[in-house]
Amino acid sequence: GKRGRGKAGNTSTELILAGFNSTRSFAHSFQLHQSQTTLNMARVFCDFRLLLLVAAVVFIYIQMRLFATQSQYADRLAIAIEAENHCTSQMRSLIDQISLQQGRIVALEDLEEPYQIAVLLSGNFPVEVDGGSERWYGDLT
Repeated sequence: GKRGRGKAGNTSTELILAGFNSTRSFAHSFQLHQSQTTLNMARVFCDFRLLLLVAAVVFIYIQMRLFATQSQYADRLAIAIEAENHCTSQMRSLIDQISLQQGRIVALEDLEEPYQIAVLLSGNFPVEVDGGSERWYGDLT
């Protein structure tokens, strides 16, 4: 009877030890799985941080390029406005000169009328000869 019990005890002990070993083995494999999962999560987190860093660098580069382009267009616009103002000022100056010349022409025309009447009454007529020089002739009738 002892043998059977001993064998049964050994069998129970073996079963308990086998269960313990399998539990320990399961716990160990679970810990390995957890550590691998943690490592994988750390790798993913590191990859995510690396992607964020790359995205930040690209974003900053694009912002710098946009700022440079905007500055170039602002400079070009300032030059164009300055040129337009200069052109407008020159045009106003020319308009003023034309107005002044027109005023002089009107004044000369007003003075010329009595002169023409006097010339007609005197009988001396200016005749254009040699491209603009005037000679006076007496009565041309």
